[in-house]
Amino acid sequence: MKCFYHKSDLDGQCSGALVKAEYPKCEMIGMDYGDPFPWETLVEGEHVFMVDFCLQPFSDMLKLNDKIESLLWID
Repeated sequence: MKCFYHKSDLDGQCSGALVKAEYPKCEMIGMDYGDPFPWETLVEGEHVFMVDFCLQPFSDMLKLNDKIESLLWID
């Protein structure tokens, strides 16, 4: 289980903290717009949260959804 959160503002940091509070074993990965997405860290069948952040272009969000078991995206 992974959580990608927007690391550059308090909205993203607080959103990530809420996910971590509910899922303590979740791996937290701070992202900012323009950062390369770590595709190689994804595991097939994994559950992923993405909070206060989205991949650009949006087609990458669709690609992400195809690579994992489930995506919960809150932006």
